[in-house]
Amino acid sequence: MPAVIVSAAVGVFTYIPDFLAPRSTTWVAGVLFTLLFVMILALYRRPPRWPAVTISLALFWVVVFVGGVRYGTGLDYTETAFTLAMVASLSAVVSTFDRRDVGILVGGILVVCGIQLAFAVAETFLGLSAPRGYGTRSGSTFDVNELLPWTGRAPGTFGHAIPLGLFMAVAALLVLFHLRRLRLSVRIGMAALFVLGLMLSGTRSALLSVVIALLFGLCSSRLTRHYLAWRLATCLAALGFGVFSGVSELVSSLGLEGTGSLDHRLAALDALDKLFGRSVPELLFGSGAGSISRLFDLGLLQTDNFTAVDNQWVTLFALGGFVGVGCVVGALVASFRGIPPPCGRP
Repeated sequence: MPAVIVSAAVGVFTYIPDFLAPRSTTWVAGVLFTLLFVMILALYRRPPRWPAVTISLALFWVVVFVGGVRYGTGLDYTETAFTLAMVASLSAVVSTFDRRDVGILVGGILVVCGIQLAFAVAETFLGLSAPRGYGTRSGSTFDVNELLPWTGRAPGTFGHAIPLGLFMAVAALLVLFHLRRLRLSVRIGMAALFVLGLMLSGTRSALLSVVIALLFGLCSSRLTRHYLAWRLATCLAALGFGVFSGVSELVSSLGLEGTGSLDHRLAALDALDKLFGRSVPELLFGSGAGSISRLFDLGLLQTDNFTAVDNQWVTLFALGGFVGVGCVVGALVASFRGIPPPCGRP
């Protein structure tokens, strides 16, 4: 069944993160899954739909691929082409899914997230050695967990804590807003477990994303559909928190004050001024695949000797220029427009 295969693919790729696994492994896995997705399309003979969000993202990848022709290497072209082929074939398969397939896929993703949660708990409380360590280091948990200061950050099988936190955030939101057939108490309990996994990863940005998503969901849920007062109270509470807590207190409470983490991310925003100074073609279409290292070497990105941009919008602009950023913005707008109205209202 296509949804089961896609779920299995997600599980496989959580165990072989491309930035740690041997390149030969990721390439072979990418080619095999691309062929598998194409075979699914051929066997099931369901005509794929190409919604605006998929087309926009495909255009972004084309921009990044073409933009790298001047500076990238043959290896960069190959990796980008592999990625584009796999993403395109996967998008084509998922676009054929009906409601039942989507339910199976969501269930499969939650199973994968449950496995990652088990790894995170075992790494934190049982001292299980993380299968891929943390970058090049071996051990169970790493660095300081600002969300749970008594422990380090658990990476699951990803080799890094941030992807684990992202997966846990997605799982918590899927449980709360997709599994509506389950009792609310059950959903809250399951979501709390995934939030625990998020906390074990120490990923503060993922926790903030969950809070924002919960506020949005609360303002459009069945609970508040007929009660404007609930929506107003929620918005006022969020506004009051922002006003009375103060940004400095919020930064301090999250453990960001005076940290390299915050300084590095602020430096990414400062780097935009330097990126705006590139040539007109690069401003429009970016520097393309394989250009991030070159941009660091040229001093156009952060200069603190940590070669990770840590800001997705800056990264998108560096790679794809204004056209690439426009493609991603178009994909986001299309995806939000495609979200069904809350509680089935027209």
